[in-house]
Amino acid sequence: MRALSSDPSDGIFFFGFRINTRGDTPHIIREPKRHYTESLLDGLRVYHNPFATHPLDPAIFRHPQVFQVWQERGNPQVEERDGLLLSRFMFTFLPARTITGRKPPPSSQTGIDAPTD
Repeated sequence: MRALSSDPSDGIFFFGFRINTRGDTPHIIREPKRHYTESLLDGLRVYHNPFATHPLDPAIFRHPQVFQVWQERGNPQVEERDGLLLSRFMFTFLPARTITGRKPPPSSQTGIDAPTD
C-alpha cells in the first residue's frame, strides 16, 4: 500500500520490472517514491481455467492494466500491454541516527559513506 500512499518520505525507493512487448528484456523501474506511480490494478494477472464448468468471459476483466491468459477453441490467448507491472520491491532507507539513536561514525572509520543529518 506504500506505493499508493501519499507518504512524502525521501528514503522510499521502488525497484521492479514492467512488461516490454517490443523485446525480451523488461523495462526496469528504479524510482524514488516522489516519481513512482501505481494503481490498484497494476500487476493484476488473470489466468482462466480451461477446464472450468462455467468459464468466465475474458471481457469481465478487460482493462488496460490487466494481463489475461485464456483459451479459445484450444488455442491460448494472451492479453498484455507494454508497461504492465511484473514485480516490484520497495525499500525504505533510514538515516543511521534513526536506527541507533546516535550519529554514525565518520566513513573513514567504517569504509562506508553513511548519510548525515
